Amino acid sequence: MFEMNKKTRISLHRPTLALFCIVLFVLAAPQVILAQTTTNTQTGINFDPSLFQFIRVKHESGRIPAFAFYSFFRNGMEPWAHDYPTAEQNMYDMIERLTQVGVTHKTKILTLDSDEIFNYPVLYICEIGYWNLRDELAVRLGEYLKRGGFMIVDDFRLAEEMNNLRQQLKKAVPDFKIEKLNSSHPIFNCFFEFPYLPMDTPYYRYGDPIYYGMFDENGRLAAIINYNNDIGDGWEMATAANFRLESYKLGINYFIYSMTH
Repeated sequence: MFEMNKKTRISLHRPTLALFCIVLFVLAAPQVILAQTTTNTQTGINFDPSLFQFIRVKHESGRIPAFAFYSFFRNGMEPWAHDYPTAEQNMYDMIERLTQVGVTHKTKILTLDSDEIFNYPVLYICEIGYWNLRDELAVRLGEYLKRGGFMIVDDFRLAEEMNNLRQQLKKAVPDFKIEKLNSSHPIFNCFFEFPYLPMDTPYYRYGDPIYYGMFDENGRLAAIINYNNDIGDGWEMATAANFRLESYKLGINYFIYSMTH
């Protein structure tokens, strides 16, 4: 499904470097050296597997309560587009400065019915509190996740929104389990080390951030869920310096984890 360039190198802290090199070698060893542009044999779509591409998912929301309507459609933006495209552009800059991962610097928006999603190891989706996942799109998302794809779920809050997310994901992957994560999970230590989970919160304050993982039948982490949190805001324009820094560090960890697992 997904491919990784053999020459991709990442600057890591010492405890992780050796392990990462082994993982990178194992993933890359069976593959041929890739040309600058490759065509996916299943989709027929050209893409460059040597560069990281930020993929934002455009999705449909169901009925949005009146109290949430203004915040959802602030500045005329639909919920899925919050922080776009500044968040992507800033994240590209930070990945390029702090790692040796090549990036495209291009913004890309896809819907789940696009064959292109199968070219990329990670999808970013935000403001899913009132997400309405149609059955045919649930099948597509389920196929993506079952093939080894990874999803970052961001920018939502309140118990009713979490309950809705569980319902929507159950349509796609009914056998996957959602569990609360702690700082010992490798996603919080694969590049930057988090001895404890970040506790800064963005503009809204509905409780401490909680990090959930969605796992497949084999225990593979298929999605990271940022509940009561909005790291996309940190990538775009967070007012709190600590939150902004933690958001960048978390984002880099998420993207590196997605490319190596």
